[in-house]
Amino acid sequence: MLLLIDISLHEPLNEIQSDEIMHAKFKGEKYNIWKTTDIATKYPLLWDKAQFYVIAFPTSYLVEAAFSRVSQMLSKDRNRLDIVKRGDLRYH
Repeated sequence: MLLLIDISLHEPLNEIQSDEIMHAKFKGEKYNIWKTTDIATKYPLLWDKAQFYVIAFPTSYLVEAAFSRVSQMLSKDRNRLDIVKRGDLRYH
């Protein structure tokens, strides 16, 4: 698969790949690396491109999580729950 990357991003991408501090942060935080403030100041071109994906993910994640929860509530699994042990299943 050929990935076309803006030529202005080549240098910051090379810098971040060779940055040992970023490697350590990525191993420790994985998905939260773009949320740290030093990324935006140290690599502003990359941040300009990445921020749209970082901001969009939580909203789509929340929608998918809510859909999954509703799907579980309406599934056959809900009918098998022991209401005496679980209590009232209605949403208040």
